[in-house]
Order: sequence, then structure tokens, then C-alpha cells
Amino acid sequence: MPSPRVERCPTCDSRTDLAKRRDRRGNWQLIDWCIYCARRVGTHFIPRHLVDDNDFWGLYHAPDAAPADPEQCPICEAEALLEEHHLGPRELFGDASDRWAKQDICRPCHERWHAVMGHPIGGCAAPVETLRRLARMLEQHGYTVTVRASGAA
Repeated sequence: MPSPRVERCPTCDSRTDLAKRRDRRGNWQLIDWCIYCARRVGTHFIPRHLVDDNDFWGLYHAPDAAPADPEQCPICEAEALLEEHHLGPRELFGDASDRWAKQDICRPCHERWHAVMGHPIGGCAAPVETLRRLARMLEQHGYTVTVRASGAA
């Protein structure tokens, strides 16, 4: 049974809209979308049959694919639409972050990870000290990390 729709964005309190996007398998899915924050809101599955074809093609086409069917989050074990989480933060690894491992996790776990690391999804970059702590942790596991502050001379 699908979860109820998220009517308001928890970040900006704007009304959410229904949007469509393709998952990694090429299937269409429906999601709640905040136009102002330009992000998916909620992690629930909205069945395609709830929107007729004429209305469907008029929906906003949102970016960033996620699986079409709810799956179990490996962190909290909730059934939800999972999204890709990069384990090598772009702030630390630059373009090399795309070569780091990725994990599919639910939105609440993804947001929690970013909040703990000091850079919320859709927010500003992590403070340099937070990134240095992460760098030290990674270096303890044998990785070489360079921390560059954005806009630094």
C-alpha cells in the first residue's frame, strides 16, 4: 500500500507538486517534488495508475533517477524508494568522487548522513573542519585525501 503524499516541503514549507522521472531501469515513476528546493520530498512510492495519460505528460520531469519499486533501505530497513548516495564526497574528492562506491539508501538516512557530516543535501558545503575530520578518518583506512576550501586562493 502506498504511503500518503507529502503535501509540504519540510525544508521551505512550500506546497509540493507531483512530478515524473525515469528510474535507472528506464521506467517512469511519480514522486513528490518541491519546485523551490528542486528536490524530491518523501521516499514513498506513488502508483503510476493514479494519474491519467493526459495529466501525466504535463507533469514536471524531475532529474536524478531512483529505483521504480520500493526497496528495503540497508541502513534503517524501511521500505522506500532508494536514492544513490556517493560515499566519496565531492567536497573532498572533486571529480574523483564519481569513482567512489555508491550505495542506495532512503531519503531520511541520506539526509541524516549529510547532516551529521555538516553539509545538508541542497544546503551549503560542509565546514572545512568537518571535512578535515572525515579526511583523517579516511586516511586511517589508507586513503590519501586533499581538502581544498572552495574559493580559497
